[in-house]
Amino acid sequence: MAVDFKTEVQSSVSRLQECLDQVFAAMGGPGLSGAEVARALGLDNKLAWKLTRLARETDALKAVPFVPGEAAMQKALDAMSSSGLSAELVTRTTDAFTRFVDVAIHHAGNRTALDLLVAADRPGTLRATEMEQRRNSFVGNAYTWGVQAEVQLRCEFIHPSAEPGFLDFANIRGFYGLQRNRSDVQWPINRARFFLDSNEVAWKIPRYPIDPQLDAEPDTIPLLRDFCSQPIPEVRRTVEPNGNSVDHITAGAVGKTGAMTILTGEHLRRVRPDHEQEPDDYSAHACAVHTPSRLLHFDTFVYDGCYGNRSPKLAVFSELTATVAYPLSSPDHMLLPLSEKVEHLGQGLRRARSSALPNYLDLIRHVLDRLGWDESRFDVYRLTIEYPPIPVAVEMRWDISEPKAES
Repeated sequence: MAVDFKTEVQSSVSRLQECLDQVFAAMGGPGLSGAEVARALGLDNKLAWKLTRLARETDALKAVPFVPGEAAMQKALDAMSSSGLSAELVTRTTDAFTRFVDVAIHHAGNRTALDLLVAADRPGTLRATEMEQRRNSFVGNAYTWGVQAEVQLRCEFIHPSAEPGFLDFANIRGFYGLQRNRSDVQWPINRARFFLDSNEVAWKIPRYPIDPQLDAEPDTIPLLRDFCSQPIPEVRRTVEPNGNSVDHITAGAVGKTGAMTILTGEHLRRVRPDHEQEPDDYSAHACAVHTPSRLLHFDTFVYDGCYGNRSPKLAVFSELTATVAYPLSSPDHMLLPLSEKVEHLGQGLRRARSSALPNYLDLIRHVLDRLGWDESRFDVYRLTIEYPPIPVAVEMRWDISEPKAES
């Protein structure tokens, strides 16, 4: 019977921790700081800090990132021998570390792969490892796909419709610092998806550009021109055979000299009833993340009482192996475990300030003024994800069937 890797990792790390406890006790006490260990053994501060941090971590799996690499640990073992510690204690510590390395090779092939196994098994508990791997993915994807962005922005607005009993939606979509890494890249920035409902009857909600200059232009790309970089980036629209429309940037300059800000805004009227239609009814607002970005900034503005003061649930669905697009391809086994959470910032536009986005409040105010919606009546829900994985659909979901929360 195969031994569970967590059990063996925990056992080997715990054994190494016990040996280090005895080493530090022999040096003068278990409370030694990293700096004290560095001076006593003649080690650099970083290695000494890792050893003390490893010894003090009560969760063996969380301690894995603090186990030094083989070359660094050999330096520490040699220093222990030279410092006058008993040969028997140094030998036991060496054996404990060797056992840890053997476990890493047996279950993962190497130490780096073991760190990934441990982090993947306990998402959110090893934040530094998670961020390192997501940052590496960003760099690799930016190279592979030939495009990257500083920030992907998605804003959703929910407001009562002019017709009682229904809700209007509006959105802002786009990128800050979108740049090509290859001059021939023509990258999609928006996709208007054409879904089927439960009766497999096609439906498509009419979309109206928020920018007043575009109101009279049919099927236009709804750029928010005052908030795009100048000159206005060239964007073209392609209509696919299934009815979906895709807006994409054209080929052009690479790097920061060709970087651009592209933002679009649309108003969707009478999208859904403002009340429960059936058991387990919900309203979902999703952002498709397909572009390598340093940051995803996803805000949802909910007008006072529209969702009954409920809080949203967050779900991140992989679209890597989906044969059809979200939301039809979002079973639970496609969920990705991320450590980020949706934050309720409170009510009113001033709550939405963001140091990461230039002129963000001006942008939001422009949209709300154009729509004639009272900026003071919106609750703001925010999700930010550094180096988000791709391709995914990030969803904020409000369960309409749940009892309304007290205001």
